Amino acid sequence: MDHVWGFITGARQRGLQSTEELLREGTFLTGIGELTSTSTGGTTDGLKLQPPLDGTPFYLTTLPISSLIRRIDDQRRTYSLHAYLTSLMRSSVGLFHLGTMFFVVVPSSVPCVKRLFHLNTMFLSPYMKETELDRKIDESESKAWRTVGLQEAVRQCFMSPAFAGRKGLNVPQSGIITPNIMQPGTFGVLTVIFGGVGLVLLGMMTRHWWRERKRLRVAEQAKRQLEQTRKERRQRVRETDLPEYQLCVVCRQNPREMIMLPCGHVCLCEDCSEGIVNLCPVCRTKITNKTAAYLA
Repeated sequence: MDHVWGFITGARQRGLQSTEELLREGTFLTGIGELTSTSTGGTTDGLKLQPPLDGTPFYLTTLPISSLIRRIDDQRRTYSLHAYLTSLMRSSVGLFHLGTMFFVVVPSSVPCVKRLFHLNTMFLSPYMKETELDRKIDESESKAWRTVGLQEAVRQCFMSPAFAGRKGLNVPQSGIITPNIMQPGTFGVLTVIFGGVGLVLLGMMTRHWWRERKRLRVAEQAKRQLEQTRKERRQRVRETDLPEYQLCVVCRQNPREMIMLPCGHVCLCEDCSEGIVNLCPVCRTKITNKTAAYLA
């Protein structure tokens, strides 16, 4: 897996690498979990904070309890906003389908119900006495509907003439009405409704984007401060009495700390590597990436 990831990123790991994160002595921690007592030989040794057995969250952080609660509340509001947006979008889609059904299917079904009643009369006419309704049915339409079965007639009843024509079906033209959704008044009302819903969604998404952008900006600033602190701390712990082959080839003062890729030369300290970005100072190979190296 490491080789595949190295092939994708262009930085292949050479040797062993381990990362350890330590806390300074005297650092205060906030722990939220399950407190249990440890005992050996029947005597209680002390207390131990462990993840709860019931699956509730376990927190161990350097943040104070107030900051931890505030961060959890921010995450809760973010998840609630996502759930609200998702529900609102689903409701909008449902309202659209409901409006389509109300303005198209319901009005169109009225003549279809009448036609089905006509079909029932036609199919049962051999067993029924001819009624006034049968005599009012157009002979050409009666002939068209008698050529198909009742189930097929029901299916064709709800088809538009254009769609039925493409399918090669003989569907009577009478009784088919133009969908009301295409009328200017209805279309304008639907445009206002869904346009308003869209504006509300856009405003909420913009507000969420702005808050997320502000959070990322604060996090980036904190990251830069942490990087500067790390550099200063690294300068304080650098060894001064080093052999010549472990010194940076540029400044000849700091130890070699960076590896150049793809050539693999460990020849620069971290300070000098910030100013050398094009060619390796040893073999003049084009630098594609630089990674921290640890020499033993």
